[in-house]
Amino acid sequence: MEFEVIKLGGSILKDREAFKRAAEIVEKELTKEILPVFVVSAMKGVTDKIIGALNQSLEDESYDPRRIRRRSR
Repeated sequence: MEFEVIKLGGSILKDREAFKRAAEIVEKELTKEILPVFVVSAMKGVTDKIIGALNQSLEDESYDPRRIRRRSR
């Protein structure tokens, strides 16, 4: 069986409307003859926050990388 890897992430997961578009992509891909394999990466901005926390912890020993918190809704 053939398969295709499709990455979803970043700007396609930034808000509810974007999630709807991602769902539409998944639905469309499921109708094809090739089996889609979806890989979901971090939501928009999360990777940058992780890298920022890592860099700050390397520069400042007193920095606690656990300070990264989810935004409230």
